[in-house]
Amino acid sequence: MMDPQISPEIKAHLDRAVEELGRVSHITQQSLAFHRGTGLPAMIDLQENSVEGVLRRFARRLAAKELCVKTRYRGDTQISALGGEVRQVLANLLSSSMDAVKGGGRVELRLSGVSRRDGSSLVRFTIGDNGSGIPAERLSCTAGPGFSPQPFGLGQSSSFRRHSSLEDTPSSSLLAS
Repeated sequence: MMDPQISPEIKAHLDRAVEELGRVSHITQQSLAFHRGTGLPAMIDLQENSVEGVLRRFARRLAAKELCVKTRYRGDTQISALGGEVRQVLANLLSSSMDAVKGGGRVELRLSGVSRRDGSSLVRFTIGDNGSGIPAERLSCTAGPGFSPQPFGLGQSSSFRRHSSLEDTPSSSLLAS
């Protein structure tokens, strides 16, 4: 219970501090889980456990840039994968998209269950935004390790296939079987 003598301004700062501590704790737990991991893929629901979780993690940053986020889900979004790796890829893609969009812009995230001709299924993740895009002269580099559309920094490479469960393509579509 809060002391009634605490001003609304201080209460707002304390609430924000508690929210930030929760966010940092969540990021730390995810980073450690990603680093350590169980090494064994498990069934995860991309919508519930990955996309929505990543959006919660970035909620303050999305609000600060006044970005409009639209999500669309279609079909079965469950896959067998390493949850920490999936969340890390989604976080990297969303972060890059947020960097590319000016304040007041739009980001759209889509998940769709897809049946393949051989009878197997996969989940397609697509992220789009109304940012300026990657300059034409840099498009040929997008699939390389460490690529960054930024003129500085080391870049984030989310192109990996450790357990044949994830594949990130230059168009930022994530296919997971």
